[in-house]
Amino acid sequence: MNKKIIFSISILLSLIYICGCALSSREYTKQFIAMDTYMSLKAYGDFADNSLELAKTEINRLDLLLSTEKENSEISILNSTGYCKVSSDTATIIETALSLGNNTEGAINIAIYLSLIHI
Repeated sequence: MNKKIIFSISILLSLIYICGCALSSREYTKQFIAMDTYMSLKAYGDFADNSLELAKTEINRLDLLLSTEKENSEISILNSTGYCKVSSDTATIIETALSLGNNTEGAINIAIYLSLIHI
């Protein structure tokens, strides 16, 4: 996996975890819609609010790259044209998904979505 993605996710999870371990018991919640899903994130502690904002920003960034519904996303362009120069993040996610497909004998299939939406 791309070291940058792993590092980013690790930092994000660490920040959220650290916020949960802080002395402050104040709960922070961030609610929004991304990736065609209602999301509700919760964290606790002194830096929780900032951590949730960072998490929301990262989720929205990935949504812009990976959405099948947004015309300008790398995945939408790839699906509609068959070719797209993708970012390293998108390439890593595709490679990981293909590897999971191979490791599960096809139980995870990243190509099935387009078939399902045309049923």
